[in-house]
Amino acid sequence: MKDTRPHSGCGRRCRRFQPAVGHTRGQYHTLKGVALGTMETQLYHVWFSSRQRKWLLQGDVEEAIQSLLMKVAKDKGIKVLALGMMADHVHLLLELGQEQDLGKAVNLLKGVTARQVFQQFPDLRMDAGVEHFWQKRYGYKLVPRGAVESVVNYINSQRDRPDELDRPPRQPDAAPFRVR
Repeated sequence: MKDTRPHSGCGRRCRRFQPAVGHTRGQYHTLKGVALGTMETQLYHVWFSSRQRKWLLQGDVEEAIQSLLMKVAKDKGIKVLALGMMADHVHLLLELGQEQDLGKAVNLLKGVTARQVFQQFPDLRMDAGVEHFWQKRYGYKLVPRGAVESVVNYINSQRDRPDELDRPPRQPDAAPFRVR
């Protein structure tokens, strides 16, 4: 007789493949005969902002953040399909495998880039008047395979739509941060 009690890692009753041991990721849950398994990878549209939505992502800082995001993603096995930046936020299209957690991936991307950008630009923390580079949270949306092209177009067209954004006019003292 198969054990059908709920177990850790599975919030619903499911038919286990091994009675004494819980199933692992990648095996399918069965609930009333319907397979509820996951695909091998998931696509996520992720966005996050600079602290207090300050316009920090400009000039050399923007280039550094962009290269750092790509480097960290490559090092950690996170596939970045699209990357778009505005002066105060970043949009990413990420492809993650079953074993990868979205929260950990975003935490790695934000944490490593913030630390390294403050090391590269030591005056940025004081000039911007912020202790942390990124806001604490992030937004995301699961992207169906059929919508990838439209999401990529949206991310890539971020710079083309600044008039649509309801932002205060740029202050003269908010010039792009440059390395001297």
